[in-house]
Amino acid sequence: MIVNRKGPWITDPSILRQQAKELVRDWPVTDMLNLINLTADDTLTRNPLYDRWLWPLISPPPYIGRTVLVGDAWHPMTPNMGQGACCALEDSIVLIEKLAEAMKSKHISVEDAFKAYGSERWRRVFPLTVMANRVGALSQSENTLICSVRNNIILPKLLKPRTMPRRANYEFE
Repeated sequence: MIVNRKGPWITDPSILRQQAKELVRDWPVTDMLNLINLTADDTLTRNPLYDRWLWPLISPPPYIGRTVLVGDAWHPMTPNMGQGACCALEDSIVLIEKLAEAMKSKHISVEDAFKAYGSERWRRVFPLTVMANRVGALSQSENTLICSVRNNIILPKLLKPRTMPRRANYEFE
């Protein structure tokens, strides 16, 4: 057994199979148990979840040559704010706008369009990914003091109807 920073890395197929069965034990669909039983030992894996952070100035751009990334492929986001798919759609629209500009101009290359896309989107996605991560950490904390502050001060303030749209809304120009 290998131990990593997220706990033990289990590779024994019988243990992995048993853990998978435990996870779906109370599910109403019994086909899952059959699928788990029929899965070949060498294909059973379990990997810990972790965040892949983008950092200003040191993270790679969302493009290499004529290949560009959008959504979670570029800026994975924890699901705690429900903004991941929205940001992917926003990415697509901005990318289309930048590529349309490049197609209309003889002076803007596809690579320039990708660079402009990355530059524009960075200002939106970086704060959202950080905030989603922090919201997740806060909502999953079991620390008594943190739970009290979260439940009695932070959540009532954050859940006011006028507060959330400020972060979630995005206007295209």
